[in-house]
Amino acid sequence: MIRYMIVEDEYVLGYRLERMITALRPSWKMVCRTAGVEESIEAIKEHDVDLIFMDIELSDGNCFEIFDTMEIRHPVIFITAYDEYALQAFKADCVEYLLKPVTKKTLKDALDKLDRLASFPGSLPTPDYRLLKEHISPTSKDGSTIKDRLLIPEGDGFVFVSLKDVAWFIKNGRYTDIKTFHGRNFMIDRSLDNLDSEIDRKIFFRTSRNCMININAITSIQRYGAGRLRLITEPPADQEDIIVSQARREEFLSWIEGGSTTGKEEF
Repeated sequence: MIRYMIVEDEYVLGYRLERMITALRPSWKMVCRTAGVEESIEAIKEHDVDLIFMDIELSDGNCFEIFDTMEIRHPVIFITAYDEYALQAFKADCVEYLLKPVTKKTLKDALDKLDRLASFPGSLPTPDYRLLKEHISPTSKDGSTIKDRLLIPEGDGFVFVSLKDVAWFIKNGRYTDIKTFHGRNFMIDRSLDNLDSEIDRKIFFRTSRNCMININAITSIQRYGAGRLRLITEPPADQEDIIVSQARREEFLSWIEGGSTTGKEEF
């Protein structure tokens, strides 16, 4: 019997993955499911597992922080929304790499591969997962990973939204509204502060506590009194004007001219 754990910060996705594994491998036992770096480290220390299904981006950081803290010799099946990790994952000899949203077919293929490897003594990989960290996608100046797309729940499933297609993010209480250049609207259960650490600052600027704008959405800039700037966008903002404060004016103008912001802003 294989004992496994799931490291996934999105509860629905973790639960769905568990159900698919149970359907494909009824004799397997899930030992635990974790969502963040710290609790995953403690769970790996506490539980004896044979296999780990691990998302790369977690609620409190990046899964490679786990490998920095402890040596993991278990096979890992990486699960992520970002296909730029794929080549590096294979170079590190992970058992498999699954791109979200995981389907029953792709999961079955990964488990079948694991079965084939396990049938030959000594064939299961014993990778150095630290090698992955040296080749992961670009990072922001505060060291966080820059994402290139979001996985957003829609109906009974999920959709991918490329960040290059996002015109702006607007704070909506504890949620965030998203408008794409194609006119689509989404609401996600993540704060603007949370998203702020994951976006490319060459493309996005945090104009205020309530808004983050894509440079390609700005069609013109108007003086707005008291040293402020008003941004005219396409598509237009749904609820209110997008204003750059006097305090942020110089940094904004430098960003427009090709500079970049200095990191996550505090508001």
